Amino acid sequence: MSALHLPRAPIVIISDVLVYASLLQDILQDEGYPAITYDLHPDACRFVSLMEPDLLILDLQAKTNPALSIAFLESLRHDPHCCAMAILVCTPIPNADIRRLIQPYGSMLAKPFALPAFLAAVDTRLDRGAPANVRSVLTGALSVA
Repeated sequence: MSALHLPRAPIVIISDVLVYASLLQDILQDEGYPAITYDLHPDACRFVSLMEPDLLILDLQAKTNPALSIAFLESLRHDPHCCAMAILVCTPIPNADIRRLIQPYGSMLAKPFALPAFLAAVDTRLDRGAPANVRSVLTGALSVA
């Protein structure tokens, strides 16, 4: 990826398991995207608001407490810096409440996913205009955007 297509701000990866967030960060940085990680806890919304990323990736594991994720997404919707932010939620078990909350401005990628599917989803959320044949790689992805 050329520097001409880099986002203005880093991609923020919020996760309930930082080792997975670090893995996603490494993948994105290897592709030339600036990326930073943060733990999913009550002050995560404030961190995201301060960072003003071009894309927020919310990585949720199967054992995640949906209430914390839902509270986080609801707080983003009410933050003037975050309400129009592009969001990609990666999760093995899409929760109907999470899907409802991100519908206005996000999409979901079901786990497990292939690396090309993840990168295509990132490009799509960053409005990189991934061609239709690349979007078809998103097998198993639920796009609600």
